[in-house]
Amino acid sequence: EMDARFEALQREQMALRQEMDARFEAITQRFEQMEKTNAARFEAISQRFEQMEKANAARFEAINQRFEQIEKTNAARFEAINQRFEQMEKANAARFEAINQRFEALEKRLTFIQWLIGGGVATAILGLLLVALKLFFPQIFPK
Repeated sequence: EMDARFEALQREQMALRQEMDARFEAITQRFEQMEKTNAARFEAISQRFEQMEKANAARFEAINQRFEQIEKTNAARFEAINQRFEQMEKANAARFEAINQRFEALEKRLTFIQWLIGGGVATAILGLLLVALKLFFPQIFPK
């Protein structure tokens, strides 16, 4: 009877061990499947990131080229503006020089007119003075 109980216990233990082994085998298989699935997912993610990296590199290169073009265009525009301002500055300098010469000529004329008027006024005053002297002091002028 003890042997029968022992054998029954052994069979029960063996059945439990086989069940546990089957469960562990199933768990191991499930982990292997999950590992394969995750490896495939990570590979897909890695490929997607590589594609995104390539696309972003191409975009940044295009943006960089565009900025270089804009920079060249702006440099050319600023150079043209600078040349235009230099031309305008030269033209304005010439105009101001011409205006300055005209004002100098006008100043000479006005100075001449001023002296002429001054001479005429002085002559008129001298003439009036002589007339007044002749009227009030006739003895100064002999006849």
